[in-house]
Amino acid sequence: MDTTNTANKSSLNNSATGSTDGATTDSTSTSNTSSLFGDAEQTETALSYLEQQDYVVTKFDDETTEQLRSLAVMLTQLFQKGLLKPASITQKSPEARMIRNDYTIWTDDLDQLIETELTISPIEEQAVQVVKEKIANTVLVLRDYFRIPLNNFESHFAYYPAGHYYGRHSDKTKTNNRRFFSFVIYLNENWPTNQGGELVLYPKDDPGKAPISIQPNLGSAIVFNSELEHEVKPAKAARLSWTGWIRHDV
Repeated sequence: MDTTNTANKSSLNNSATGSTDGATTDSTSTSNTSSLFGDAEQTETALSYLEQQDYVVTKFDDETTEQLRSLAVMLTQLFQKGLLKPASITQKSPEARMIRNDYTIWTDDLDQLIETELTISPIEEQAVQVVKEKIANTVLVLRDYFRIPLNNFESHFAYYPAGHYYGRHSDKTKTNNRRFFSFVIYLNENWPTNQGGELVLYPKDDPGKAPISIQPNLGSAIVFNSELEHEVKPAKAARLSWTGWIRHDV
């Protein structure tokens, strides 16, 4: 998920009206709000697991899961209308173009489309804002827990048609080293385990340890250390997600 995007970032130092990516939490907020996307009561457990394992899978509440279901419809329609672009990566060699072949739209670009030419339903618009707020709160909680000066996030929607994939890679590289945590929010409902499309994580400090496979089920999300190598396996059906990176930008 090492894509190139310098404009689509949300600074938590901005106010709700000034933020470019819908973050409504300023830098003085505390970790008492809902974070890591799920139940606030589970936040400390999730943070501890993330610290020990370099990843954690969380669940959204029922209300937010219903909103995510509407975003799956929206993303499918955007793909059908040709509004998604072939994903890019920082490396520009011919071989690099074979690493991934999904389609994406950055959330800032989606906001601009909505302002100028695209109409989405009220529930879809509300869902986008609700999830952005949860991401912004998560940035603050991760900042406070890990004592890292995190202040931004960037994100896009990703659509993988059947058979498409993203090869093994790391989100934190020498040329893109401001990312500390990656996240994926899944939008596929009733995803069969034999359908493919799983996210596979490779432990960084123990090559002998078995890879970790995460199924792309609606209502679930994963947060992981951006240094972890990972890949998205080809799926037998369209695979939909909201993917992003939590950053420290000077």
